[in-house]
Amino acid sequence: MAGKWLRRVGIGAPAFCAVGLLIWLAASRHAPQKRPYRIGWEIDPPEQSRGDHGEPTGFAVDLVKEAARRRGIRIEWVYRPESSEAALRGGQVDLWPVMTITSEPAAVVHIPPPFLESTFCLLVRSGSSARRLGDLSPTKA
Repeated sequence: MAGKWLRRVGIGAPAFCAVGLLIWLAASRHAPQKRPYRIGWEIDPPEQSRGDHGEPTGFAVDLVKEAARRRGIRIEWVYRPESSEAALRGGQVDLWPVMTITSEPAAVVHIPPPFLESTFCLLVRSGSSARRLGDLSPTKA
């Protein structure tokens, strides 16, 4: 019976169905997820700050929002004042846009290239007693 059907429709119909199935599988694999991705943020200006209504703002936030909008990915911003590693390790967030890359986060999360590296420095007057970052801690009264 199947042989008669194949002779009747020819080889084109099954091949067309196979190609259609492959296209559907490839497209569904790259389709945006239905659930929102939880993006962690903290107050770390200028990359991340708190807006007038408590929402995250800053250039890292704007960059992630625009990338998600362009790809049709739903995101949900989650304020986490503890470390990014703790929030990721504990499952409170799925992603974190800005973090200091040391051996600890590199052991916990996948950090794919390319990523932005920044260097910060503090300049003090020559007569200042501050020589290390710890020297700048506020004194207890």
